[in-house]
Amino acid sequence: MSNTFDIKRFWNYFKWDLRNARNNYLLSLVICCATPLIMFLLYELFNLIFGNTFDGFKVGHVMAFVLAIFIVELTFPAKAYGRVTEKRYGSEWTLIPASTLEKTLSIILISCVVLPVCFFSMLALWDILLGSLFTGSYGEPIVTRIGSLWSEFTSVLTNDLEGLQSIFGAPIICGWFSGILTFTLGAMIFKKGKVGKTILASMLVGLIFSTILTLVNFSDFGGIFGYLSTADDPEKAIRGLKIYIYTSNGITLAALIAGIYLRIRTIKH
Repeated sequence: MSNTFDIKRFWNYFKWDLRNARNNYLLSLVICCATPLIMFLLYELFNLIFGNTFDGFKVGHVMAFVLAIFIVELTFPAKAYGRVTEKRYGSEWTLIPASTLEKTLSIILISCVVLPVCFFSMLALWDILLGSLFTGSYGEPIVTRIGSLWSEFTSVLTNDLEGLQSIFGAPIICGWFSGILTFTLGAMIFKKGKVGKTILASMLVGLIFSTILTLVNFSDFGGIFGYLSTADDPEKAIRGLKIYIYTSNGITLAALIAGIYLRIRTIKH
């Protein structure tokens, strides 16, 4: 049996890790997915108090989805993996028969595959249910008009410049991955104030790297801005921008995964 990766051992650990995540976070996830219902009830309450002052719940749909996404990204990592910093639980966790690689892969699969599938499925079910029961006041469910909303969103960001709309799909998906992995890494590093300290650490790292990138991009080297300003073909410029965005997202995800791997490897109690 390999000490680095064994499929049977990994599968046993993954099932245990999944049960653990479910026990620690299922109730919280169900409440988070009910955000459209909670915001719709608040909308109806304010309309009842102030006499139908608010015109339609269309903006509320988007706000409910965005709020639910932020809440899950902030709370799931600490609930699922935050206890590894506790002396008793962390000591037991390090003794579980699974390699560092297997534990890292399990975290990635649960955080980046299982969680979003369950989360967005339940969120969509609430949205469709409310849209079916309250057609007039709730309006059309957001999941049935996601295509038109995406077109409006990208049109605003790109000022309707042809070819730029396709750039934003991958970064938004990677945004979920990098966000959830950032707070997972923070939950496994900080013993207290996990969310707050992770946010502060992310701001500090972001400030450092944005300063470096700004210096590079506006130096004699030119960086990505120099490349785009000298590109005589719009398609070439868009292709260069895509490479820059995908590369930076890839490096970010690789750094976060490496950070989680090293943190698991170096946990001691």
